[in-house]
Amino acid sequence: MQPFKKGNRILELTLLIFSGFLIFAFPAFANTASVNTNNSSPNADGQTVSVITIDVYNSSGSAVGAGDNITITNTNSDSGLNIVPNNNGACAGSTKTSAQAATGSDGSGTPGNEVQFGICSTNAGTDSFTISDSTGNLASISITFVAGATPTFTPTPTPQGYCGDASPGSTPTLDSAVSSGNDQVTLTWTDALDPVTNYSIAYGVQSEKYTYGNTDVGGQGTTSYTVGYLNYGTTYYFVVAANNGCASGAYSNEVSATVGSSSSTNSTAATTSTANSQNDITLPTPLPTATPAPTPTPTPVPAKPLIGINLNGKTLVGGMVVGFGIVILAAAAFLIFRGEKSFGSFRTKRKISFNLKQKLDTDQKSGEDFQENLPGEDNGPAGEGDIDNIS
Repeated sequence: MQPFKKGNRILELTLLIFSGFLIFAFPAFANTASVNTNNSSPNADGQTVSVITIDVYNSSGSAVGAGDNITITNTNSDSGLNIVPNNNGACAGSTKTSAQAATGSDGSGTPGNEVQFGICSTNAGTDSFTISDSTGNLASISITFVAGATPTFTPTPTPQGYCGDASPGSTPTLDSAVSSGNDQVTLTWTDALDPVTNYSIAYGVQSEKYTYGNTDVGGQGTTSYTVGYLNYGTTYYFVVAANNGCASGAYSNEVSATVGSSSSTNSTAATTSTANSQNDITLPTPLPTATPAPTPTPTPVPAKPLIGINLNGKTLVGGMVVGFGIVILAAAAFLIFRGEKSFGSFRTKRKISFNLKQKLDTDQKSGEDFQENLPGEDNGPAGEGDIDNIS
């Protein structure tokens, strides 16, 4: 029974580890998001902002709490793109292809599930974005930036004499222009005297030079209008005019406002002349291009001559170095050859001396052996008597 229990414990431990892996590797409660924009085709001028609004919900469809970090990333690497978190700040002047912001209140009663990003670009084309949080990808959106596009503006004022309608009975007074968001300004004015059929507004980034506008912001009795798609931190100058059919009245006084600021400034008094026609509108004059100062040409410094023998303006340093090198190498070779030769001669003489001595020792030993074998007094049976017999 013991091996069976041990096997069960191993199986249980394996299942527990595998279950934990599944929980952490494949989260079952991913968030979702709804995404929309107030301008899907902004100008590619680096200033016109497209505001992307993201509402985040959990897997059960309820709004997530505040503090969920949402990341928006451009997937096609637009080099002229800039993303401003929370749509807070000027879009122009920098580049960024991704940004992060935490969810917060969206101002419509849903607590803490909304976040906004302001996007602008200097490059025309379609930019794609992915939106994600810690649970994974939530949604995606594409914005197409249009090259050379300008706000559509057909000036409403038409000089008198082009139609038989009577002009409005008075000029409206523009009371205030107050920033009401990161890209909006709300205008309020005093109604003009009859006859009035509708009101028009005009505005621009320079005083008394109006390059944008709306020909009909409301009929008789309208006293306010909110201008959208403005650049954060930019000051705009506004006027309003009353119209009666094809007859237009004079522009009102000018009031300026900075987008993102709560104050407004009454710049000029009411215009006495009639409203300008389309041909009378003055476009902003571009600033002159500064001419860069010429770059001074550095004066070349003559190189110092090398030390050596000068011959007809040429310094003979390289030849001297090579010559000395050859002499030194030749001397070293000679010394090595001579030393090797002397050492060989010494070895030869020593070998001859050793062989001669060895031969002399051999001959001496042979002589001694010969003397010992000669017949004599004490050498064998042939003694003195043998000598006598010989003689």
